Amino acid sequence: MTAIFRERLAIGMSLWDMEEQSGVSLNSAYQWLKGDRSPAVPNFVSLAETVGFEVVMRSILDPAITYDAANLRHVMAALDNARKEMALSTKGLRAGTSVASNSFYAWLKRHRDPTLERLIALAGPLGFSLVMRRKR
Repeated sequence: MTAIFRERLAIGMSLWDMEEQSGVSLNSAYQWLKGDRSPAVPNFVSLAETVGFEVVMRSILDPAITYDAANLRHVMAALDNARKEMALSTKGLRAGTSVASNSFYAWLKRHRDPTLERLIALAGPLGFSLVMRRKR
């Protein structure tokens, strides 16, 4: 979050422009910056893209394999495939990530969006990391 605000200053973007272009309220962004809450992934991605970054989920074993976090359907499908390849039940998933199976399936079916914190907690044990990088 700090990098997003730092980049906003570096490119000379006002807070109001960032709010207008990203569609994310400044109030929410400041709560995330202070660590009071974790942003929903789509909101984080929107803020990052507004200042010229992209957010990707990258395979730890093969960094050439990436998934655009703006497309949560693909991200969740990749995580579900990794879970299945590891023969990990949803009960086992909860033990290793503290992500409840009902949350996992709600995210997978796109009924709800994961927070950035929860997605990171899920991705790591399944062999992925989340990375924010400058758009190519």
